[in-house]
Amino acid sequence: MLEDIVNILNKYLKYDGYAIIKVGHFNKVKNLTLGTVETSNKIDRLSHEFINEQLKKCDTKLLCEDFDGAITNSRSLVEAVFIELEKKLESDPLEYDGDLNKLYKRVKKLLNLEPNRIDIDSSLKQVLGGLNSIVVGLGGIRNKMSDSHARTYKPYRHHALLVVNSAKTVASFVLDTYEYQKGKGIIK
Repeated sequence: MLEDIVNILNKYLKYDGYAIIKVGHFNKVKNLTLGTVETSNKIDRLSHEFINEQLKKCDTKLLCEDFDGAITNSRSLVEAVFIELEKKLESDPLEYDGDLNKLYKRVKKLLNLEPNRIDIDSSLKQVLGGLNSIVVGLGGIRNKMSDSHARTYKPYRHHALLVVNSAKTVASFVLDTYEYQKGKGIIK
């Protein structure tokens, strides 16, 4: 179905010297005259497009059995989303020192996600506490099982999948929370 739509659009775009082409998992616009593919160098790091792009990198590394690389990308994804959230919500954000847990504590506060709030259901508090554990784990696992430092533990596929899926959950949840609260006027 998407291919049919792209083919129809390409019939019209060719008159202006353009075509929609498949590049990896994405459709891009190609300038037929110059032979170049139009790309946006700036994907908003606070978007589902960015999260999906990073997860595709993780999936590629998983397919190539680069498990420590997938772990590195997973942590980097969460880190980037947290940094962007803090930039959007804090007028004078603290300089990031590489401590993912400290960064998450600041983001939680900005998003009203601290599990000790009275108005949150106890079961939801447990799940939010689980997110805390995931973030602490993501912060530490990069030092032990990723390719960003000298690896002290060789990760296997199931380890890398756990880390990738956990990172996806955390990044998507905090972005969705931000979008929801912004839409409701809870945060600026």
